[in-house]
Amino acid sequence: MVAAKSLLAAALIGLLWASAALADAPTVRISSADQAIAKAALLRRSDFGAGWLGGPIKTSPLSSPNCPGFDPKESDLVVSGHADARYRFQQGGVELDQDVQVLESQASVLTDFARTISPQLANCLAYQLGKLPNVVRASVTRVPFPPTGAVSAVYRAEIAVKTARGQGSLLSDYVFFGEGRVEYEFTVIAPVGARDQLAQFEVGLAQILLRRAGATPA
Repeated sequence: MVAAKSLLAAALIGLLWASAALADAPTVRISSADQAIAKAALLRRSDFGAGWLGGPIKTSPLSSPNCPGFDPKESDLVVSGHADARYRFQQGGVELDQDVQVLESQASVLTDFARTISPQLANCLAYQLGKLPNVVRASVTRVPFPPTGAVSAVYRAEIAVKTARGQGSLLSDYVFFGEGRVEYEFTVIAPVGARDQLAQFEVGLAQILLRRAGATPA
């Protein structure tokens, strides 16, 4: 399934929205102090095992997808820090893309999650995935995840794709959590054979980030 992943990786990156980017665009007023917080909240190469490559990348503009029936209000929320990173484990056909946003208040983070984490979000992700080239079908459901930070949610996409060898399958997990003024999101694209390992992998990375932010015990 590594070949199937390679056909979709670039297109799937366009779906890596943190929750503040999942509706009408938030107000962006970057400050140097909060930008430093966002960069410090990125995963590091040392957080991964052997064989992983990657690091910080240029951020994409915070814009809203066109999803029927899903348009939660976001323009009253202010993003003051924004940073992205990308890591790949080529041998296993796994890619992780991270987006961090710093909002002006903890209340803004809670409001954002309350507005966006809904059945309509799953439908929106499936709708956008279904529009990508080579995607035969995609379904997205919310999956169980241990409480992480102040708020959290994880959605899993199961994607059937056309490949040169026929039809293949991929998984794409969307991990959202927030703590204090920081919203964390990372998307993991992996072969279906990695299904049983994904949750443990994702929980471990989330705990690293929260410990680094001083939100959980060491």
